Amino acid sequence: MLEYISGQGRFLVAPRNINGMPGPMIWQGDAPSFEMMMEEDVYERKENYTGMRALAVRRTKEMKCNLSATLVQMDEDVAALLTRGEVITQAVTPIVDEPITHSAELPPLGAFLMLGAFDVSAVTIKDSTSGSPKTLEQDVNYILDAKGGTIEIVDLTENGPFVGPFTASYTPAAVKAIKLLSAAEREYWVRFLGVNTAAEGNPRMVGDWYRVRWSPTTGFGFIQEETGEFPIEGGALADPTKKPDSNLGQFGRMFLEKRV
Repeated sequence: MLEYISGQGRFLVAPRNINGMPGPMIWQGDAPSFEMMMEEDVYERKENYTGMRALAVRRTKEMKCNLSATLVQMDEDVAALLTRGEVITQAVTPIVDEPITHSAELPPLGAFLMLGAFDVSAVTIKDSTSGSPKTLEQDVNYILDAKGGTIEIVDLTENGPFVGPFTASYTPAAVKAIKLLSAAEREYWVRFLGVNTAAEGNPRMVGDWYRVRWSPTTGFGFIQEETGEFPIEGGALADPTKKPDSNLGQFGRMFLEKRV
């Protein structure tokens, strides 16, 4: 029985293991679009003897299968997939007297100075007064953004005069961060676990692609009027661990539940 289709579902991803099978599959969050594009590279030859130049040969040279999705929710793992990044856990070793300016010239008011870590505590900012460095006072000389690892200079008169450069001591928390474009290229098993909401009973729609290589996102917006959308595209490669005549095929498979 033919059905109209209006799909919704979950876009799942897992790295392939050494046997070509997926590990634990992780949902990538709400995705307003998930698409498969099939592409055929064709060789054609026209005949040269009838005066019509009619098509005489048409042969498939190459078959491609590409996937694209748009993601609208974010965590470290989704951000790493979008940016081909590596999720790392920040070291918690206390930092002592880290230079945050690099000359004797004092920073201008309103300047932001970067600490070397995110989510910091026990922050102390000192100057370079000879013999006895002076301590800058939080909320008087500077405003601390502890989560962002940044201070904003707001006054250099109170508690001064100060001498540059400034140094910072602090303790980082064990938070996660993403090193952009640093992960090795990986192959993933992708599954769409969905339903057809246009058909009675919401029958299941399932798709598997066994060997997908994702490209980094072409757009990662940091400022939005509304909620952000993050596109990602990848190619489904032929999987040599699967036999062409098996139930799996070599690129992927689909299951469309039939109503009884």
